[in-house]
Amino acid sequence: MVQGGYRSLTYSNRIQPAKFMCPYEFDRGVCNDTTCPNQHFRQIAMPDDDILVELASIKEGKTETEKADYVNGLREEVAKMRTEHITDFTTVVAGIVAYRRRFLGDESRVLILP
Repeated sequence: MVQGGYRSLTYSNRIQPAKFMCPYEFDRGVCNDTTCPNQHFRQIAMPDDDILVELASIKEGKTETEKADYVNGLREEVAKMRTEHITDFTTVVAGIVAYRRRFLGDESRVLILP
């Protein structure tokens, strides 16, 4: 597991590949220049809600029927967590990932790959 889990910039980020990272942040740790045109670490981290939306927006399956089955099953999984008042980010993510693995029948698949 990557340090930081699904909050890690390895999994979830808003990195803009065509935009430079702030060299001052790399050198000094913090950039306080409000006019700096570069990307900063505070800008590329995703809030928990955005990570959950991204995870839940994937439609697994090869056919439209499989994709619909996946989405319906995921909705049921999320509804079950809501009924049980499960709101902790880590627990909700674990539930989504576990459902995805069960649906795919592959415990090794974590990342969504093309």
